[in-house]
Amino acid sequence: MLQSNAQSTLLRTPDRLTDPGSSRADPYKWTAVGLILLFMVTLPALLALIVLTQPTPPPPPWSSEAVSLGVMPYEISHGQSVYRSACVVCHGPEGEGVPRLGKPLRNSG
Repeated sequence: MLQSNAQSTLLRTPDRLTDPGSSRADPYKWTAVGLILLFMVTLPALLALIVLTQPTPPPPPWSSEAVSLGVMPYEISHGQSVYRSACVVCHGPEGEGVPRLGKPLRNSG
């Protein structure tokens, strides 16, 4: 008999855990609910603020010239890098030519 009373005592759930109106309910329940709600409202608001305040990126270099020529801006940038690596030695940095090495590029179309 003593053993069955001990087992029933161990298996019984305390009333304070099953009774929602109990005065011994979790004291941090509403604090936790409040913090969860605070994060659920604040985090999306902060992310939206960050996204909306991002500065617009500058236009790509050579964009206005590319539009007038009907090409992509990266093609002009690629041509500039090719000119600097292969042509500038003979034709100069501005295409004005170097005496006895390369002719001016103006009007040489």
